[in-house]
Amino acid sequence: GLPEHHGGGVDVRAPVDLVRLELLGRHVRHLPLHLALAGDWGRGLALVRKAMALNPLNPSWYYLVMSLHHLRFGHYREALAVLSRFARLDFFPFQINLAVIHGYLGNQREAREALRHMFALWPEARADIREILAFWFPYEGLADIFTEGLGKAGFPDLKPIRAS
Repeated sequence: GLPEHHGGGVDVRAPVDLVRLELLGRHVRHLPLHLALAGDWGRGLALVRKAMALNPLNPSWYYLVMSLHHLRFGHYREALAVLSRFARLDFFPFQINLAVIHGYLGNQREAREALRHMFALWPEARADIREILAFWFPYEGLADIFTEGLGKAGFPDLKPIRAS
């Protein structure tokens, strides 16, 4: 049968099973990131690597998973190597990661440029950054890694999340 509603960009003339598969695919493709951020880094990274091997034209956010993995172990140069090609990308998650990485590495010029870029993309985040980080990274201390890294990048008066 045909679907009775419009599926947000899905070809509504397709059989229902194809529509469901397309809608499910939109959610499943983020599964590796969510697995990793929930603490299942092994499965999250394995799925990202497999997806990247299957499709060399993969979404750029896959690289965030690999960069975050390096960042959580203090491997800042490795994290930067993963994300450096995206330094000019107008995507807040990349810019905040670059600000943090450059902050830890002591690259003040690059860190401040990433801070400027990220807040140009999302100005309201300046006032709510601690809440944003606590929401994005509720496990494994990543929020505190980010608050410390943003402080090193030049963001003023950031207190660790867990100290609240």
